[in-house]
Order: sequence, then C-alpha cells, then structure tokens
Amino acid sequence: MDNYRGSLLIRFYRHVHASCRQLKFATQQMLCEFNELLPFDSRQIICELKEYNIQLKLLFLQLNGCLFVWLGNEESKLSGLSVCLPSQISTFDQHSATIYSVTGASRNPFSEYEENLSCKISKRFHCPVFVSISLPHEFAPLWNHVNVITQSTLGQKAEHCIFENLSTIVLS
Repeated sequence: MDNYRGSLLIRFYRHVHASCRQLKFATQQMLCEFNELLPFDSRQIICELKEYNIQLKLLFLQLNGCLFVWLGNEESKLSGLSVCLPSQISTFDQHSATIYSVTGASRNPFSEYEENLSCKISKRFHCPVFVSISLPHEFAPLWNHVNVITQSTLGQKAEHCIFENLSTIVLS
C-alpha cells in the first residue's frame, strides 16, 4: 500500500508539475513557479458515505503556492484534471479549464464538477487549485441527484468532506 501511495503521489506531482508549467506559459499570470521539483505536503483522508455505499479517498497535495485535490475510491486512477487560477487583477475573477481527460477526445463525466470545485476551493484559498474527481462513471449521475433520505447529493457530501478537511491546511 505504501509503495502504491508513493507511486501515486509521484505520478500526481509530476503531472501537476508539467501542467502548471504549461499554464504559466499560456497565462503568464501563474502564481506558483515550478523551475525545479519542490517538496510538498500531503494528506490522505477517507470519508465513508454509507448512503452511497462508497468510501471516498481524498488526497491533498500542498505544493508551492498551489493545491492539488484528488477524489476517488479504491479502484480509481487519475481520470481527469481541472484547474482554476485566481486573477491577479481582480479578486472576483477566476480562470478555469479541464487540462487532462483520460478519455482523450470525449470529456470525463466529472470534468464540469472538477472545474466548479476547483473554483470554489481557489476562491477560498486565493491560489491555483488542481482538482481530479476520479470516480467510476456510474457515480456521475449521482453527483447532482438528491438522495431522498439525506436530502443531499453525492457532490454536496464530497464537497463537505473536502472543505471540512481543507480547513486544517494553511498554504505557505
């Protein structure tokens, strides 16, 4: 398990590192600089959502002025990646995009949710945020579907889990 986690962290970091360099070149407004591999802090959290019969795994990577959030389950691999960059001109403006999708030409069913979530987190922390929702495709319809028992959606439960655990992270 530790080798798998270490391998996953390295792959995520390399992918985020490469994506961040591309975005900086494209926007010239990037807040984080990745001229070399920098150390990062990571946290892994498991949220049990019994009403959906799923254990959500959250991985937080605190990079140099950036934040990476991965949401998946036991079988998940990186299936998409979206980013939101706060504007340096206005505190209200943000720029978001899907920068990776495992399916290539067709979009990951969670791409829209990744972008929205990256913008919510970026707005709160005022930094570039990368988000990957790497859940199996059968969970996509449940993301916005209201559960009659809990009166909430899978997306709301996942966001609550994320923000509850992000509240302890302080970006440097």
